[in-house]
Amino acid sequence: MDIFITDYEAEIVIGEYDDIHKLNKIAEDMEAFSDDDILKLKFLSHEGYNEREVINNGIDSYDVDIYDYRDNKSFTDTFELLAFDFVEEGLFREIPKTLEYYIDYEKIARDLRMDYCEFEPNVIGRVA
Repeated sequence: MDIFITDYEAEIVIGEYDDIHKLNKIAEDMEAFSDDDILKLKFLSHEGYNEREVINNGIDSYDVDIYDYRDNKSFTDTFELLAFDFVEEGLFREIPKTLEYYIDYEKIARDLRMDYCEFEPNVIGRVA
């Protein structure tokens, strides 16, 4: 008996002739995924990783940094938000208060675009 899939809603790509039993196993594995895990899977897929291999290997075996700014309602560039967060977290060491106004977040954001990519609106990621 052949099953032909013509329409679906899923976080992964499904082919017309995919094995229904394998798809059920993948669905069971993905039920344990958190929202962050789903974002990681989407990002890895965006970067060319095979979704099914990622699920089989375990999403936690991939070192992925995801920054989700979907809840941020400002009109600031997403990469500038990331730059601001990095400065706040002390990634560039402690910045004296007197110098905070001189930080060029736009240029830091430009540099961050070299290592990170926006794979969904206001969601940035990179494979570490």
